[in-house]
Amino acid sequence: GTATATVPNVFPLMPCGPQSGDTVTLGCLATGFTPSSLTFSWTQGSNSLENIIQYPSILKNDRYLGISQVQVSRQDWDAKKTFQCAATHGRERRTAYIIKPRKFVSNFSLDEEKQQASFYCFAKDFSPRTHEIIWQKVGSEKASILDETSVFSEGRNDTNGAKLYSAASLLTVLIDNFSFVLHSGSAGCTQAAVDIKIIGPTYRDILVKQSGKITCQIQVNNGQLERIFWENEDNVEMAGTVKNEGLKKKEELVLDITYNEWHQGVERYCVVQHKDILFPFKIQYKRQNSEHVQRPSVFMLPPVEHAKKKEVTLTCSVKDFFPEEVFVAWLVDDDVVDSEYKTSTTSPVEKEGSYLVYSQLTLTDDQWKQSGVVYSCAVYHESITNSTRSIVRSIGFSTADKNNLVNLNLNISEKCKA
Repeated sequence: GTATATVPNVFPLMPCGPQSGDTVTLGCLATGFTPSSLTFSWTQGSNSLENIIQYPSILKNDRYLGISQVQVSRQDWDAKKTFQCAATHGRERRTAYIIKPRKFVSNFSLDEEKQQASFYCFAKDFSPRTHEIIWQKVGSEKASILDETSVFSEGRNDTNGAKLYSAASLLTVLIDNFSFVLHSGSAGCTQAAVDIKIIGPTYRDILVKQSGKITCQIQVNNGQLERIFWENEDNVEMAGTVKNEGLKKKEELVLDITYNEWHQGVERYCVVQHKDILFPFKIQYKRQNSEHVQRPSVFMLPPVEHAKKKEVTLTCSVKDFFPEEVFVAWLVDDDVVDSEYKTSTTSPVEKEGSYLVYSQLTLTDDQWKQSGVVYSCAVYHESITNSTRSIVRSIGFSTADKNNLVNLNLNISEKCKA
């Protein structure tokens, strides 16, 4: 049968010390509930508050713990307006009220019966995600720590489009003639336990082969990995992606992705569980799919002869395309060039809202002057949907007239395909 539901206890959290900014961060803690589904809401009088962060519920000793935080105007806080936090759990609702106290209090709660004190720390709107919250007791011997819990939440994007994260940490200690000194300020960041980086598919794989691989690179700086795997857009573990044995300091987790998944911008998550860290790290892969897609215009430029080197350079100009992912292949007659030919393509350069690249093929005089050989550049981009999924431009050396540039458009029109 199903376990019986237990409703949460709800506690208010308020900032310590005088507040100097325009906003004040208030918190709300719900403890001892099950099942894990819980929703926080915040009101001031009859107004619903925005700027809410709700962290995922945390499992502790068969019960869950939930934390929410909200930003309120300092003016309202200083005016001693009453703020209400409500935690809805199933059909039950529990509330806590927060009002600025007359005298200064810290963001901790004291349970004198159990002789325990709990402290809370919020960090908001930082990027990148990697962070560590460290508690230190100043002065006398270390307090007996009963429990320390941290949780993070993925938030909004900043003005540059970078994801911003928030974190909360809860510390419970045993108290013995409790006295404390408040220190504020920030220490220098220490090294993260794990560095995680996701590398998308190569443009060649995804645009030409229509399938590729995304790679999650994991570097462990201290401690050990417990388990790594991929999750899909519904946060469900993907079969066959789990590694949990023989994990080393450096790991790579590879996942196949089809062109359609990439094109539609599906979400995948690389999940990294560390033995010493309560919460798994979760890094999202999502290709930013764009609303508007623009076809490139492709031109083969006149060949450039380098008399000294006895070389000829062919250049393919690819302009006015969007988004920036593009792949240029070179063909000799109809075969992709092999290693005896030198090719290079520039990185995409942005110009007035679209992109351009140049790609070059360097030939020896002898290669260039072979009679009847045709050189082509084939451009692959998601805007190109014909049967070959490419735009091809070709050029050949004409023995009759050295300056005769053959610039053929080999795009077969849709009508001729039958």
